[in-house]
Amino acid sequence: MGQPNSGENKQSRLILFFVWAFFLIPTGECKSTSVAPFSSMEIEYARCFRVGSFQGFLVLEVLNPNDPTTAHQKYLFIPRDQELPEKISSYQLIRTPIERFVSLSTTHLYPLKVLGVQDQLVGIGRAKDISDPHLKQRIENGSLKEVGLFQKSSVEALLDLEPDLVFVYGSGAPGEDLESFHRLKIPLVFISEFLESTPLGYGEWIKFFAAIFSRKEEASRHFQKIKNYY
Repeated sequence: MGQPNSGENKQSRLILFFVWAFFLIPTGECKSTSVAPFSSMEIEYARCFRVGSFQGFLVLEVLNPNDPTTAHQKYLFIPRDQELPEKISSYQLIRTPIERFVSLSTTHLYPLKVLGVQDQLVGIGRAKDISDPHLKQRIENGSLKEVGLFQKSSVEALLDLEPDLVFVYGSGAPGEDLESFHRLKIPLVFISEFLESTPLGYGEWIKFFAAIFSRKEEASRHFQKIKNYY
């Protein structure tokens, strides 16, 4: 599919306004790739991430939009009670299950709600951006903390929350200032759905979250509803 013109883009945004719970669907730059998924989770439209495995453990890759055969970020998810395999230095290691996480972008919150993991959310970027009544209540009672937007986030606040991972808006490309996060071993997971060139590619990122939280069936059902609108 080529780059949508202004009329098509406006129509796509209007449709996803209802389907994707008031998400803004930006125009992206990720190109198509012939590389097949590594696992049984079928990825039909998204071109900016890949699901695979390494010695039986989940691997998620955030792809280079200019060359989707390569990855900016590679995450390896291994249960806490499992020994670490050898030769994993090329991956960012994340232990599972994910019991506490932070999301620095509001665009991530709806798919996480759909997957039923929103109560494991312990930190958000800015409280003033939150519209969900349940999350507002949690902010008021102190069970959900504001930590600031990415690269302006309070590192101390993130450390205090002790998250298993932090979802951030971006691609993790070289040049992004990640040193302080890496030095303190704050596990960042980049979400670059905004680079997708189609609304269905954007919406399919719910499968990325689903792989992390073992919510494949919930993601498949929700994505099928989105597909039915096209």
